Amino acid sequence: KRLEHARQVQDERAEIARQAEAVKAAEKAALPAKYPFLTVYPRDGSISGHAQGAKNLRKHLAHAFPGIKFSVRSKSFSGGDSIDVGWENGPTAQEVDAILDLYEDSTFDGMQDLSIPKDSPFPEVFGGAMFVHGSRSFPDTIEELVSRSICASYGVPYAGRYTVLDGESRPVSDQVYRLLSGTSLPAGATVTGYVCDDKGQRITFAQA
Repeated sequence: KRLEHARQVQDERAEIARQAEAVKAAEKAALPAKYPFLTVYPRDGSISGHAQGAKNLRKHLAHAFPGIKFSVRSKSFSGGDSIDVGWENGPTAQEVDAILDLYEDSTFDGMQDLSIPKDSPFPEVFGGAMFVHGSRSFPDTIEELVSRSICASYGVPYAGRYTVLDGESRPVSDQVYRLLSGTSLPAGATVTGYVCDDKGQRITFAQA
């Protein structure tokens, strides 16, 4: 009976694995139609996975955020590869990360200190890299404009990015970074300052 039970458990596990593979295969087959603006990774040696992923990622971001300029670069190194994305103003890091995560084919396990492949068909179909990072930046002129606006609202003279507001322990630059990081700016938008009202603290901007 024990042997029969063991075989039954083994068969059930095999069936579960088979069903999971069937689901993954179906998802993989459906991806090109779901993302017709991307190019399927040929896997014929003509281009590396990270280079193909970078090309598709550039198209993907342009499709999702028209009018925003992104810098997308890929590279390989001993033991892996990466794609680095940079942009100024535009969407929040959280908005962009939702796309970048699709192209990351591995996840880092801190307990084991190693990278583990993700069980995702997306990078298999469109290319990707072990590490995909995004970095959003803001012009110094915008940071100063918002800093001055915040200082004015507090009635504190602006004395540079390290100005400390009344009742605060951190410099105004910390508050500016937090507010800008949480603000999604449409293409061509012009930041006009800062406001604090019944809706809370927020960055103000004029759309193009």
